[in-house]
Amino acid sequence: MNYDDIESRKELLEFWEKGWELLFDSLNSIESHEINEIIYIRNEGHTILEAVERHLAHVAYHTGQIVMLAKWMRGKNWESLTIPKGKTEEFNQEKFSHSKTRGFYKDRLK
Repeated sequence: MNYDDIESRKELLEFWEKGWELLFDSLNSIESHEINEIIYIRNEGHTILEAVERHLAHVAYHTGQIVMLAKWMRGKNWESLTIPKGKTEEFNQEKFSHSKTRGFYKDRLK
């Protein structure tokens, strides 16, 4: 499927999930001793670690674009994805009322 052929939300989400599945399958296939091996992206040499960092920056850039458009389209109906405007102090009080933890932030969203 090409992204130009997507006609429904369901198809978009399937395409989205296939993309993430490909990324995570690729990451899981990397052995620790390979992390500094050189690979080429558009004829530019990168270590695998640098390529992952490059991809992360690329995804973050496009995510920002999507969020900006969504906020613009939703206007006053926009619901914050992180700490709502004006709620930082309240958020911090809640966070600092607990012991320090370590883990992946997404696990706490479930």
